[in-house]
Amino acid sequence: MTGQAWLEPLLAAAGAAGLATLILFLLEPLLRSPDRAGDLVASAYARRARRGAGAALTPVAAAVPPLLLGALTAAEGPHRITAAAWIVLAVAAGLSVWLLRIDLVLHRLPDRIVLPAAGTLTGLLALAAMLPLAPAEQGAARRMLTAALVATAVALVLWALPLMLTGAAGVGLGDVKFMPVVAQVAVSLHWGGALVALAVTALSAGVVVAAGLLRGRLGLRSRIAYGPHLILGMWAGAASGVL
Repeated sequence: MTGQAWLEPLLAAAGAAGLATLILFLLEPLLRSPDRAGDLVASAYARRARRGAGAALTPVAAAVPPLLLGALTAAEGPHRITAAAWIVLAVAAGLSVWLLRIDLVLHRLPDRIVLPAAGTLTGLLALAAMLPLAPAEQGAARRMLTAALVATAVALVLWALPLMLTGAAGVGLGDVKFMPVVAQVAVSLHWGGALVALAVTALSAGVVVAAGLLRGRLGLRSRIAYGPHLILGMWAGAASGVL
């Protein structure tokens, strides 16, 4: 890779690491006094999270996905990552490590993290889709925006329909709110990433449920943390663009 080819993945990796650090900084006061704050996320971290090396490695972990994808696509990959895709990948990488840890503890994707990210990215993509940018840039922005809208609509149906029929939601509302980011990452390089993300998410969740049922740890009405499977699926979808 040339020096210029390395610039975009390095900037995206730095952005992801910076966002992960910012999230840690924003959660820090709540971690110190969870009872007074009365915050669900803070309480979970006060109980379960470990500081020190784990917190220090979080920005490093967040920097890995965009850096790796950038290296692979720059090395004669089949798809070029556009500027809009770099922004989406950097934000998603910064979120992923925190949402994984929180959802595994709480079975919840907190609004204070998910909603600002989903709303900001969707707004930026809508703006990019309307601006007179290069065809590749505008096409990528429209692809990610369309995928986000369709995926969110489908997720809303999957949440609301079982709720109306049985009184129990099919998926968590936090998963619905996270869906724009999932879809944007999955199709950041090509449309085929959506199918890969869907397949990997379903397979991953299915394996966990099957294992839980066989071991007696889950029942037919048990709920699992679906966020980690969505995160795995969305990065698998993005990675499929470099194969």
